Order: sequence, then C-alpha cells, then structure tokens
Amino acid sequence: MVPIQRQPSRPPTVWCDETPDWTTSKRPTHPSAPSSRSQSDPAVTPSAQPINDPSVMAGPQAHTLRDCAILAIISIFGLSYFYLFVIHFFLFHFPSSPGGILDSLSVLVFCAGVILWCLSSLVYRILNASHGSDAAGWQKLELGGVLVLIWTTTIPSVVLLFRTQPSLQLGYLAAFTVVAVGTLVDFLVWDPSICAARYRFPYSCVSLGLLSLIPTIHALTGTFQGPQLLAIHFGRVAIWNSFGAAFYLLRPLERMGMVNGWRPSLYVMHLVLAYSAVTYSRVILYTVLENAA
Repeated sequence: MVPIQRQPSRPPTVWCDETPDWTTSKRPTHPSAPSSRSQSDPAVTPSAQPINDPSVMAGPQAHTLRDCAILAIISIFGLSYFYLFVIHFFLFHFPSSPGGILDSLSVLVFCAGVILWCLSSLVYRILNASHGSDAAGWQKLELGGVLVLIWTTTIPSVVLLFRTQPSLQLGYLAAFTVVAVGTLVDFLVWDPSICAARYRFPYSCVSLGLLSLIPTIHALTGTFQGPQLLAIHFGRVAIWNSFGAAFYLLRPLERMGMVNGWRPSLYVMHLVLAYSAVTYSRVILYTVLENAA
C-alpha cells in the first residue's frame, strides 16, 4: 500500500473587508498590514479623522442659537401677553352670574392652551440651544403644544356660538375633546421616535383643524342666532394659520437661496400663531362681555 501524504495546512486567510465590496474584498491581506485603500483613497482617509475645526462647527451652532433666540422672543411675548390678559380678566371681568361661569371657563382654557404652547416651545428651544441634537426628542413637547393650542382654541368658539343650545354645545365639546385627547396621547406616547412624530404631526394638525371648523360652519349656515363676529374671526384665524403652516412646509425663501442660514419660514409660522391668538383673544373677550350685558 502506498501511504497517503497529507498536504500541510495553510494558515487561514484574513480579509480586509467583510462587506460585499466586489472591488476590494477579494484581496487577502495580513492583519497587521495597513490597507492600501485607506492610504490612497481620499474618500476614506478624511472620514477616519475627527473634525476639530472651530470654523466648521461654529456655523450650525450659531444658526441654532439664532433660531432659538428669535423663537424664544416670540414665546416670551406670548407668555407675557396672556398672563396679563388672565389677570385683567379676573380683575375686571370676573363672572357675576352663574350663566357667565362657563363663558369665563372657556376663556381661561384658551389662555391656558396658549400659555402651554409658548412655554413648551420656550423649553424646547432652550434645551436645543444648550444640548444640540441630544434634545431632539424634546421637540415632541413643542409639537404636542401646537395640538393643545388647536384644541383649546376651539373650546371658546363652541361655548360662545352655541350658548343658547346646550345640547349641541355639550355634544360638540365632548366629541372634539375625545378626538383631541386621543390624538394627543397617540402622538406623545405611541410614536416611537421623533422622526415618526415629525412625519405624523402635519396629518394630526390637519385632522384636528378640519374638525374644529365644523362648529363654525354649522353656526354660519344654521338658522339660530349666534355671535357671527366670533365665527367669522375663527375662520380667519384658521386661514391665517393655514397660510403660516403652508409657508413653513414650502420654505420658498430657503429654497430660492435668498437667505443665508436664516429660517424665515419657521419664524413666520410662530409669529402667525402668536398674532392670531392675540387677535382671537380680543374677539372672545368682546363676545363674553356682550353676552354678560
């Protein structure tokens, strides 16, 4: 019998890249040998080196601080105005009869919604300025404040428009409150990430906004007598806010390159929300005083 000679075992080949890159993954290299691609390819070498240039990092940080400063000024203005508005309402227009209690509560709910939105926006902008991208998850607080603002803006219109029809008033309040609270809980609790919340936020705003217009359309087309000025102004507020949201989504000035690092669409949207809330509060106060007289 002829003995079978075994071939000596060869050391295992170590591959430089385990990813299916068909241009380089077929070349065996020694573990201690440096990769020739990392030395010659300029697309690989800079990515392995950290960027410590202050001029490169200062640009986005300066833009973030500028955005936070502008939006914080708008939020502080809203907080100051509605705090003084609530104090003025308690001092000079406190309800003197049981019939005016519900009207006064609707005014206070609206003011609380605006204050909550301004406060949540201010808190998020401060966190964003101090922590940067680590505070991205807190943006759900600001977006949830917008949903609360839509809900609380609708409550005084329903209470004051259907003051002479308690059944319709209660039905609209109960239905819209259930929908708004359910939407808010789903948005804040069940969305797994801020990316999903940002994607879902426009649809939540549109759905709540369209539902909030139903009582106003009913009041304008119905046969009963109601405060037409309040219904008309509520429609104007909805149109202004829709234009502000559309301006933010389209970003015409940023897309045309007319601004360098500025975000005027974001500033305009926040300014429109604050201004519409201020003008709407005056109409609400006028309607409450007219009903009390």
